[in-house]
Amino acid sequence: MEDGTKITLDPDAQTVTVDTPGHLIAKAGQDALVDAPSITLKGAVTVDGTLTVTQAATLQDALTVSKDATIQGKSFVGHQHQAQGATAITTAPV
Repeated sequence: MEDGTKITLDPDAQTVTVDTPGHLIAKAGQDALVDAPSITLKGAVTVDGTLTVTQAATLQDALTVSKDATIQGKSFVGHQHQAQGATAITTAPV
């Protein structure tokens, strides 16, 4: 983890909050960086690996995933996920 990276896990609520503006939060080849029912991403976050979120994701800025992202049971492969407002997810080819 780089300095300034903050990951908060609430085991009771089974939520993960990642607050890493512009920081890389997984090394190449790491899968299932965050495998949790819900996640909140603050700032631009890059995942070099696979991200799995089984229920809800709240994106305040941009999420870029180099491999696969599964959010709310929908899989987005090789796409960039850009927050529109607080919770909407759109995809565009990287």
